Amino acid sequence: MKITTIITAYNVEKYINRSINSVLSQTFKPYEIIVVDDGSTDNTAELIQAYGDNVIYLHKKNGGASSARNLGVTQAKGDWVAFLDSDDEWIEGHLENFVLTIAKRQTLMWYGAPADSYNERSGKLIHKYKKCSKDLLIDNCYFSDYLNTVPPYGFFTTDTFIIHRQVFEKVGLFDESMKNGQDLDMWFRIGLHYPEVGYTHAAGAKIYRRDKSISFTKKRDFNRFIRWIEQCQDTARKLGDLYVKRAQPRIRFWLERRIRTSITHDDTEALHAIRRGYLNVLGIEYRSLLLLITTFPVLIKIIKQIKIG
Repeated sequence: MKITTIITAYNVEKYINRSINSVLSQTFKPYEIIVVDDGSTDNTAELIQAYGDNVIYLHKKNGGASSARNLGVTQAKGDWVAFLDSDDEWIEGHLENFVLTIAKRQTLMWYGAPADSYNERSGKLIHKYKKCSKDLLIDNCYFSDYLNTVPPYGFFTTDTFIIHRQVFEKVGLFDESMKNGQDLDMWFRIGLHYPEVGYTHAAGAKIYRRDKSISFTKKRDFNRFIRWIEQCQDTARKLGDLYVKRAQPRIRFWLERRIRTSITHDDTEALHAIRRGYLNVLGIEYRSLLLLITTFPVLIKIIKQIKIG
């Protein structure tokens, strides 16, 4: 089994060695490691090139993560493509777990795994993956439909997805016009055409969270999100009623997550917009919550003080 690892890098001189070393330390070795330098201006290029023949170094003009991933996919020679962000790392058994899973169900065309989260500055564990008590995993190796497998039943992340190259011929590459959510858009498109997804409950990666201020532009950010939701619905609609029905759980999950974000940021405009256009898509708990907080906005301050979802 030939696996191409694709790491996209942009000004990550502090982290790139950790990322590459985690791939080299895998118990099952990849066929090749491609690192796409998306126009870095720091010492990233020199650090990558120091690995010599162990790494294929590709440099391109800065164009964002999607364009970098797309270049890696088109240059990959392996049958499978595995993604890793340059500031994160794989756990050493990640590729081996994938190989064992595919061996159990050889018709699978993609695979994912959960990840543990760490604070970059302190190195402390922030969140450790725990299997849900209600396990939907079939034969301990796959879910029947990715679109229906939302947290807490399955946790997927870009750092652990491994996808057969033929899948990209069917669904296309990452959407380079999107500034955010390009990975979610890709997984949604794949899920529509390839419902079954391989999975293991063993964490495949360590994701590092960095302390930083995040700008939040209410109107622009929300409008972009709604356009993307509409695009996803339209994509499913063009494929037929069955696809629309299958897409609903994943779209509901995104909307409910957006409600939580909007409460955190006091984005009442977004909350009212979701109520107007998507109330019937939500589960009963979030539907009731949305009706309450849009009718009585003062409740938002109270809800922000408790853990939601």
